[in-house]
Formats: sequence, structure tokens, C-alpha cells
Amino acid sequence: AHGVPAQVYHQLQHRGLKFIDTTCPIVRKAQQVASQLASEGYFVVVYGDPGHAEVKGLLDRAGPKSKAGLSVSSIFRGRLPKRLAILSQTTRLPHEVQAFVGELLTSLEKFQDIRIAVTLCSHVARRAREAASLASSTDVVVVVGDPQSSNSNRLVEWCNQFGYARLVSSANMIDVEWQELKVAQTVGVTSGTSSPDWLIDEVIDAIERLD
Repeated sequence: AHGVPAQVYHQLQHRGLKFIDTTCPIVRKAQQVASQLASEGYFVVVYGDPGHAEVKGLLDRAGPKSKAGLSVSSIFRGRLPKRLAILSQTTRLPHEVQAFVGELLTSLEKFQDIRIAVTLCSHVARRAREAASLASSTDVVVVVGDPQSSNSNRLVEWCNQFGYARLVSSANMIDVEWQELKVAQTVGVTSGTSSPDWLIDEVIDAIERLD
């Protein structure tokens, strides 16, 4: 789903191997945007985790005049390029991207040419809005997701700005000793983007059995 560098496709084709490309269509679109902006002569900045597979794929499409990071200071030292394009890892949260763009804009000089491409996943943005509302109106929010998922972990952090949230990766983590859950009158459940429905259902069933 996260995509891979173009070289991986070339290697598979060179070896005559058949493969099924399951790259998320939204990620594929972001890759195309990165390639297009680079071809227009922009230095491409990707807001995202440089070690994430998706970000590596975006940087590969953008070529040598590109960098990724989670803060302006981690990407640039000194003056910024005169022609700059910004896009983001598709699963970042909207408020994170807005803060990064704001930080970058304060560093720009008036003569600089800047392009901002919207590459966020609309599903992630909608989920963030719904999660904030959920956290504000319940005692506890259970976020179903993989502990290694940056999206799921950021969703927990986001919910904790409005209430109390905790990440679980299986129904077995719904424990009667979980004090906040034990005393909660209302419990909300949300999930990371890749959590399957059956896992979410199992977690909900486990919560209901606590009553």
C-alpha cells in the first residue's frame, strides 16, 4: 500500500517476474505529483518520516533535488531554494501539515516561488475530525491499530489532546485491569487506516463483555 521506489518495478520487469501492484491509489497519485513538480524545476519537500516506505517512494520519484522531514530545521540549513514545492506523506494529520507549512512560510523570502500540493488522504483527514469529536464526547477512546503504524500512533496522540485515548492491537488487550476503561461511562472506538473490520469488531465485542 505504501508504494516502492521505481527501481523495484524495473528490477521485477527485468527478471521477467509477474507481480500485482497493490500501491494505494492515493499514494500513487502523490508519486505522480512529486515527479511532475520535480520535472517543472521545483525543489520538492516531503513532509513526513524519511524512514517510512511511502516517503522513500516519493523522494525517489522527485529525484535528487528533494528532501523529507518533520520540521524545517531537519530539512534545511541556511537559505531555502528559490523554487520550492511542498507535499506530504498521505497519512499525516491535517493539523500537522498546516503547522509545517506555516513554519516553512515564515522562512521564505518574498521573491521565492512556492507550490503547495494537497496529497493528504481524505479518509485520514475525515477520521481525524471524527476522532477529535469522539474524544471530546466520551470518557475513553480505544484506537485499534498496529503499534508500528505511525498513523495509528498519531491518532492516539491527536485524541489525547481532546480526552483520553489508548492504542490496542487486539481484543486481548481489553483488560479488566485497565482502570480508565473500567470506570468509563462512555467508550469510543476508532482505528488506524489499515485496521481490518473484523479486528475492530472483536475489540468492540471485548469492550461490551466488560459490562
